Amino acid sequence: MVEDWVSQANTRQRKGRAGRVNPGFCFCLYTQHRYKNLMRPYQVPEMLRMPLEELCLQIKSLSLGYIKPFLMRAIKPPQEEAIASTLSVIYVVDMIFLIYIYIF
Repeated sequence: MVEDWVSQANTRQRKGRAGRVNPGFCFCLYTQHRYKNLMRPYQVPEMLRMPLEELCLQIKSLSLGYIKPFLMRAIKPPQEEAIASTLSVIYVVDMIFLIYIYIF
């Protein structure tokens, strides 16, 4: 779990839910300055928020094909350098794990 500010779109949605079924209020714990100048208009896609290593391992575990071509088909794909770096980290960790198993 990572604490992060919600987007402006999220705040409008939450405000619209207050009082929909019963009378209600929406209390916002941020300033008007933060809302107008610092909050993103829309939420960043989850694919770009979560650790890329975790996403790559999920793609492999679900047998969705090769990782890089699969990720590049997304509407907003991660940067190619980030994918390459992540794949090299996964490869190194896999090699260390195999060596550990072989020794013990």
